[in-house]
This record gives sequence, structure tokens and C-alpha cells, in this order.
Amino acid sequence: MTSSEPKEAKAARLNKIIDGLKRVYPDAHCELNHSNALELLIATILSAQCTDKRVNLVTPDLFRKYGSAADYAGAQLAELEQDIKTAGFFRNKAKSIKACCQALVEEHGGQVPRTMEALTALGGVGRKTANVVLGNAFDISCGVVVDTHVGRLTQRFGLTGENDPQKIERELMELVPRAQWTMFSHWLIWHGRRRCYARNPDCPNCEISALCPRIGMHTWYLLESEPGHHAFNMALDEALLLAMPRLGRPVLRFYGWTDRAASFGYFQRYADIEGMTLLRPLVRRPTGGGLVPHDADWTYSLAFPPGEGWYSLSATESYRAVHEWIQAAFAKLDIATELAAACRKAQAGQCFAGHEKFDLLWQGRKIAGAAQRRTREGLLIQGSVQPPPLALAQADWQEAMCEAARTRDGTGWLKFEPDAGLSERAQELVRQKYSQASYNQKR
Repeated sequence: MTSSEPKEAKAARLNKIIDGLKRVYPDAHCELNHSNALELLIATILSAQCTDKRVNLVTPDLFRKYGSAADYAGAQLAELEQDIKTAGFFRNKAKSIKACCQALVEEHGGQVPRTMEALTALGGVGRKTANVVLGNAFDISCGVVVDTHVGRLTQRFGLTGENDPQKIERELMELVPRAQWTMFSHWLIWHGRRRCYARNPDCPNCEISALCPRIGMHTWYLLESEPGHHAFNMALDEALLLAMPRLGRPVLRFYGWTDRAASFGYFQRYADIEGMTLLRPLVRRPTGGGLVPHDADWTYSLAFPPGEGWYSLSATESYRAVHEWIQAAFAKLDIATELAAACRKAQAGQCFAGHEKFDLLWQGRKIAGAAQRRTREGLLIQGSVQPPPLALAQADWQEAMCEAARTRDGTGWLKFEPDAGLSERAQELVRQKYSQASYNQKR
């Protein structure tokens, strides 16, 4: 079950995967609600970068209001945008729907065509959308739908080494019996939503785990902490660093703050810091860097054991790598950012006053910074994201971070909770260091 697996053996394994998925999901079907081909076409266009569940909340009113292609074609664009606004990217989607339906009226008598060539000639319709419509509305098998789930699972199953959806589709069309092209996508999508998650896949309970080589599952621990006291937040990060030799794999931790605090670098003088911000308390980090406000930020940390490749990066390489990762996560949320090409500090000692080289910028403003500490036990990175003033949920960004790591590096995620030893070490560090004024103000 590797990249060198003979095609015949891969096909035989795939047939067993299909048999297993058929037994587990006998009722698998397209989960976009629709009653005809036009409704399915519109719903599929809306589903880009949007969940089926969200689309199904939008379409009941939409389908009552627009009963034909001519209705969409004649709609005012601004009105159509409002009708689909909650599906996201509503301006582009409204333009695509209107252009598509104008073409249906002008070239197909208002009817949805039944060929791949005709469908992909419509505005806003690509091969994936055409495959969805042909397979589910007309029972015509022209190809295999490759969405996020299908692409992710076929890679994890070792069925393809490609990342491009069209290349993945071509490989699957050679492996999957044509009569099962449509259902194959449904089975994988259902499995991806119900068992084989991008983060924390339920491998112990997976019905086809014996057939899965878990390709790309370079597994990291994911620790999603509740908002914590300033002293505990710093203590747990240091405890994770100290535990790296024992844990043996990287940890990504997301956390928040129960108090409107500010943290400052290990080597900074308290006397210099206390006049820079009104935020209190001030807590010294186990890493370097400058003053960071934690009144509205999204905080994370990364810990790497010495055997991990990231540990061997230089400080500059590591700094750039973490911000390229965050940049990729924002890109998944359709937010354009850039890495700073040079240093432009506005005030010494403050992390978010100006920027350093390789900081992450949004419209010229720094939105992400990080500090590091490398020891014999491992590497600790503590980072802060000061989110741009957009309608953006922290949970969506965290999900995008995990998905970006999976897409870029094949990283899998294993949910992690601190054990008794780690928790006790963190509480010890709280008592001895981070809750003590003598420690925070020692320089």
C-alpha cells in the first residue's frame, strides 16, 4: 500500500474499499437538497467554499423565488447577491449564476444540458460542478467528482499522489468501475464527513482501516485549550517544551486569555515594558521577542522535539516558515496577506509596532508575529495573530491552520489533552515563576 503498489493490486484494494464503504453507507447520496437539474446546478455553484448544510439553508427561499433559468437571468444582480449572501463569496457566485442562466436561456431553451461540453461552457461551471449535475440529475457518468473530501481521502488511501483535481480524477477514472463513478464520490464524501476527518480522523473505529495506509498522516498533536490565566498560559507552553523528549512529536496549541494581559520577551527589562502599555498583568514569556497585547488576539504555540525537521531550521528559517503557514491559512479563508520583505520598526520593544522581516502583513499592517526558544529539549514558538478587522471567526482560522498544514505538508492531527505529569509540571511553573512578581520583574 505504497506509491510503488502495482496498479492491479491497487485496483483490487480499491474494490475492497468500495465494498466496505457500500456496507457502511448504503444510503449515501448527494446532500445538496434539490428537486430538479436546475436546482442542483444552482446549489452546486453555491457550494464552492461553503458547506452543504449552509447551502441547504439558503436554497429553500431561493428556489421558491426563482423557479426557472429565466428568473435568475432576469434578476437584478444586487438583489440576487442579497438572496445568497449567507453562502459566502456572494458577489462572484451571483455573477456566475446570472451568467450561467443567461446562457441556459439563450442557448438551451432554459434547460440544463446533458453533456460535459455544454455544461462547462456555461459561466461559473467547471468540471466538478458538471460531474455533480450529470451524475445526480441525469445518471450520466462522464467523470468522478473530486471535491475536498475526495481529494483528501484518495491521497490518504494511497490511490493517488496527485494534488490537482483533474489529475486525481483521471487516475480514479482508470481505477474505479464506470458504473460506480457517481456513487464512489458520495461514499468518500460521507466517509470524510463522518469518520475520516481532516483533523483527528477516527481511525480506531474506521471500518476500512485495514485497507488504508494513512498516506501523508505525519501526525502532530493538537491541543485546543480553554482560555487560561496569564501565568498558566506561559507555564503550559514551557511545560510542553520540557516534555518534548517524552512526547516525541510536535504540538500545536491554540489558546485564549481570561484576563486582558500583555506578555513580553524573556530578555526584556520590566522597567522598559511597564510604560509601553496600560494592559495588566504583564507576564514574562519563556521565549524572546517584544511586547504583545493579549486583549483581542488569537494566541498559539508550537513545540517541536529535537528529532523533528523544524528543530533543525535556523531561527530566521523557522520564523519565515511559521508565517508562511499562517499566510496559507488566511489564503484558505480568501484573505490576501504578504510576508514583510524588510524590517520597519516603529518603536523598539513592541512586537506589533511596525514589523520585522518575514512578519505577516495585511494591507501593510502587521497581523502575526512570533518568538522562539531553542533548548536541548526542543523548540518552542509562541505566536500571536492580531486579526484583521473582517467578519472572521477564530475557530475558522484555527480550522484553516490545520487544513493548510495537511494540504502543504500532509500533516495529520491527533487530539491531545495534557496528562497528569504535564499538568503538574505546568502548575509547578505557575507557582515558581509565572505568578511571581519577583520573576516577571527580575530584569
